[in-house]
Amino acid sequence: MGKQGKVINKIIEETGVKIDITDDGSVSICGTDEAMIDKAMAIVTGIVTDIEAGMVFNGRVVRIMNFGAFVELAPNKDGMVHISKLADKRVGKVEDVVNIGDEVTVKVTEVDKMGRINLTMRPSDLAVKAD
Repeated sequence: MGKQGKVINKIIEETGVKIDITDDGSVSICGTDEAMIDKAMAIVTGIVTDIEAGMVFNGRVVRIMNFGAFVELAPNKDGMVHISKLADKRVGKVEDVVNIGDEVTVKVTEVDKMGRINLTMRPSDLAVKAD
């Protein structure tokens, strides 16, 4: 079983759904719990979606450094919220705002040339701006 098999099995284990992938790449998700089917679909969509600036995600804080927090957007896709982008006010230390395991809403500010995903959690950045 390859790396993808492990990812699919983790989704199945986490949600209890049945997942089939055909040779042409079509994915079928079956189950009896609608909430778990939706969760599995969201995970799969996150895996296959290219992340671009402006996208908003609900993710989980997976690692904290003194300069920021890393948020899992999808399996094997993490972005970093710099300490200066955690809140609209000055933050003394990252743990004053988030802890590992916290569910947070983030917005992609940039995907740099090296593929690093930069995020913001500032309420002013997340607010929908009227045209």
